[in-house]
Amino acid sequence: MKRLHVTIVLLAVLATVLSAPVLAADALDLDQLRSLAVENSNTLKSSSLSVESQQLDQDALKYDLFPSISTQLKSGITYPGMGNDYTTLNGDSSLGVTLTQPVYQGGVYAIDKQTASVETALSLAERESARLDVLLTVDTLYLGLLEAIEKQEAAQKDLEAANLRLELAEARFEAGMVARTDTLMAKAEAAAAETSLLEAEKNTIIAGSDLASFLGLEEVPEVEPVDLQHYEGVINELTALNTERIEKSLEPLTAAGFEHSPDMVKLGLAREQAELEAQRMMKQYTPSISFSLSDTVSLDNQFSLSNSVSASITGSLTLSQWDRKNTAQQADITIDQAEVSAAETVRLYIQDIQSSWYELVTSCRTIQSALSAEEYAQELYNDTYQRYELNAATVTELSDAEADLSSARYQSISSSYSFLKALAALTRSLGFEDELKVWEILKASGIMEA
Repeated sequence: MKRLHVTIVLLAVLATVLSAPVLAADALDLDQLRSLAVENSNTLKSSSLSVESQQLDQDALKYDLFPSISTQLKSGITYPGMGNDYTTLNGDSSLGVTLTQPVYQGGVYAIDKQTASVETALSLAERESARLDVLLTVDTLYLGLLEAIEKQEAAQKDLEAANLRLELAEARFEAGMVARTDTLMAKAEAAAAETSLLEAEKNTIIAGSDLASFLGLEEVPEVEPVDLQHYEGVINELTALNTERIEKSLEPLTAAGFEHSPDMVKLGLAREQAELEAQRMMKQYTPSISFSLSDTVSLDNQFSLSNSVSASITGSLTLSQWDRKNTAQQADITIDQAEVSAAETVRLYIQDIQSSWYELVTSCRTIQSALSAEEYAQELYNDTYQRYELNAATVTELSDAEADLSSARYQSISSSYSFLKALAALTRSLGFEDELKVWEILKASGIMEA
């Protein structure tokens, strides 16, 4: 049974290794990963094309002020067998050219011009929003890969500790110092640790594949680790904040988000777009005036040429004024719908900032408690292991100490990356790509020390 178990484990490890994408040779930092993501993102490419298309539409709008030119050609021909022995002109033939110039459109052009400008700005804001989403995604995948790698390393340490305890238990059993159950217990827990390591390796492979796929790479990039000590001062300051200061921090953060976030920019533009649409609906009841100039050259059946020139001014006005009230109500509803949608968007946006901020502060406190717990668990394990070697501690006590240390390690890793992910999410919510902007806001508002 032991040989069969070892064979199965080796086959699982071999399958995992063979299915893993190959690691790239050079380690990439976060800035390089971001550049790759922006360069290869199909979402961003699509957004850029939408911006170009909208800009072309806006540029084309000016041609509405240009005159339109049309031609008319009229002729009648009688063929042989239709009462004549030869082909002749049947009646007059004419060629006319008409030029029509809009003079007054009731303000429609001005509204269309404003609408096109708003829609172009909206497409630019949507592209910026998409770019920040790409940055947040690559940040999250990058941190997820680093977290998976650290948890795999922790699982490797757990396996090494379990195997060491198994060796000691077998040696003590052979010496008659412990019962057979102690050996079986150590063997079962070593197998469990081996399984946990395989699971951690699988998670690392998946995290690496997700990052490579998002970046458009065939190989999983080797990535530079994050130095959490770089955030030590910030973590200490945020941990020391009381409830009142934590809630007070939301005001400057939210204000910064309303000012800088492309999502809030889109919200304001959507309101303006709805107002323009409502105005456009009412412009159908205003008169329009155009000027036309026509020049017609005629040829009669005697092949005599004649020329006529005419000019006209045409005005048009919709007479169906009975539905004006209904149209006005529809215009009001369009604006009301935009306001309701805006209010809900603002509510969700504030909630998003609150969630990211509270998660950031909470993870800071968790980090410190987790580090203390890990330090204590390490000391307890060292002490228990030494006592176990001296036969002053049982295998159960050593097993419990190992479990406590393993749990503390995982908690420490999870809390560290929860902090980093929450910081990335908050930075994105505020409309920034540099986390330093977050600290600048908190320092400027007196929440953190300058």
